[in-house]
Amino acid sequence: MFQTSQKNKKTTFCGLIGRKLGHSYSQSVHQRIGNYPYHLIELEPHQLEDFLLEKNYLGLNVTIPYKEAVLPYLDSLDPLAKAIGSVNTIVNKEGKLKGYNTDYAGLDFLLKNNHLTLTDKNVLILGSGGSAKMIGVYAKNHGCQRVSHLSIRQAFPPLSADHQEAQVIFNATPVGMYPNNQDLRLNLTAFPQLETVVDLIYNPLRTSLVLQAKSQGIQGIGGLDMLIAQAFFASQLFTDTSYPTDFIHQICQSYWQGIENLVFIGMPGVGKTTLGKKLADQLGRPFLDTDQLIEAVIHQPISEYISKVGEKSFRDLEEKIIHQVTKENGQVIATGGGAILSAKNRHALKQNGRLILLERPLEELSRKSRPLSASLEQVKRLWDERKTLYRESADLIIPVKSSIPTSYQEMQERLIKHAIISPQWTQP
Repeated sequence: MFQTSQKNKKTTFCGLIGRKLGHSYSQSVHQRIGNYPYHLIELEPHQLEDFLLEKNYLGLNVTIPYKEAVLPYLDSLDPLAKAIGSVNTIVNKEGKLKGYNTDYAGLDFLLKNNHLTLTDKNVLILGSGGSAKMIGVYAKNHGCQRVSHLSIRQAFPPLSADHQEAQVIFNATPVGMYPNNQDLRLNLTAFPQLETVVDLIYNPLRTSLVLQAKSQGIQGIGGLDMLIAQAFFASQLFTDTSYPTDFIHQICQSYWQGIENLVFIGMPGVGKTTLGKKLADQLGRPFLDTDQLIEAVIHQPISEYISKVGEKSFRDLEEKIIHQVTKENGQVIATGGGAILSAKNRHALKQNGRLILLERPLEELSRKSRPLSASLEQVKRLWDERKTLYRESADLIIPVKSSIPTSYQEMQERLIKHAIISPQWTQP
């Protein structure tokens, strides 16, 4: 927890207040936007009043569960924040606290950036807190047909006719947020008119709800760009400075390039570890090989382990390892050749990652110490079994040649072309 000292301490820092902030990216986002100290400040409810009244801060962002709880301590409210009834930004100007809601502008950026309009749409909002109120005001201001709310405190709640007619669903709850990434409490097949799901959660980058939408051909939008945009607008209030609007797009692209896991999938022996390790070293990122992590647990080669306990036990352990490592960000990950056979693995890898499929001629694949692909016949059989899953799972397919330097150079060019990495090779 962030500690403050004297009440007359110079008001030069900004920060985020909330109860649990282990999931937050706000500090690193603000470090990219403004030149001011920014802290994550975890407060229990009984600490909120004393902290706010100390007024030794320049400005604050506010998150769960305090967006409404801070209202009694503010001297004034921006008209929009007053209409919404919650704030996510507080500015301390000469000892007077004023509340704003930059989430509204952040949501506007997110929706416009994804070409989504709410005009004449039936909108369903999950939750009833400060963010839900903001979405409700935004939807009504932008001509929606109807707004309804649904609590998902319990999984798969009963749905009314209004709920089932939703065309756009917003998640304004922490359900599915890190570290409970797999939490899912809604079956989207119950919404026959559904067109879009917007989840305000940004960690993971793609929640289980967003991935469920995408799997059904429904537009699924995560909350990272909204986080960055609301921080952009809050920073202008903190510093009383105007920034070019294009700056938001630059920060969003830069942040995605630094935070998204780069996950290599493909056949055994295709070069996932070799090329992945080289890329991680170039980017200054952690490199993880899931097969190596498994061997560190079993203390023996995978080939021996499978021969002793069978492939199913190996796959169960692989699934456990993948679910652990994929909760973190900014990594380069090389997966085992069969990792994508598990739907749970594909889901976990996609939550924070971009899946890159490496392909090379089957006769060129290394077969040394490969328990399931020791012969060319086995390799061909595995490829026939897996190629559809590989290609459906991949966000990008990169051919690999026999020359590693040539393959690496071409892979770099592809990743830069698709804006997956920056040409400047900056560290995250």
